[in-house]
Amino acid sequence: MASNGSFSAADEFERSSTWHVEVIVGRRGERQVLDDLLSEAADGSGGVVVLRGEAGIGKTALLEYATDQAGRLGMRMPSTAGVQAEVHVPYAGPHRLLRTAPELSRAAKSVLDAPDTLPYRAAAALLGLLSESAAGTALVLAVEDAHWLDAASCDALTFVARPPA
Repeated sequence: MASNGSFSAADEFERSSTWHVEVIVGRRGERQVLDDLLSEAADGSGGVVVLRGEAGIGKTALLEYATDQAGRLGMRMPSTAGVQAEVHVPYAGPHRLLRTAPELSRAAKSVLDAPDTLPYRAAAALLGLLSESAAGTALVLAVEDAHWLDAASCDALTFVARPPA
């Protein structure tokens, strides 16, 4: 800190390299929606939230906020992402998801990798595996860049996110 009480660039670098603080500015309403949905999930209800908008407006920061909050609430939060290079690869999204939850990979890969897997069977298998892995704990599924998901992944993840009958 400079003698006049202000911080220099070197002080800022030293502070940022020793601890991390992320500030989300002007997103109180969006954070409240996420907090409410996570609270409902912790109580056993489900729901879906879509963060949509132009690049650079803070969607990833809000998703990271939700991930942090879910962790604080003791929830499991596996994640996946759409990738532009995989937009034509069937079930690339669920495969990416299963890499974040290795305990599920073996069973699911056999279903998702079969060339004759029917879409309903793949979606039902994914739902079953996620439900089983939750084991009584609330589970929040995070999907980033969903617009890059292939059609089969989008269908399977939409099936998983639907409300129970």
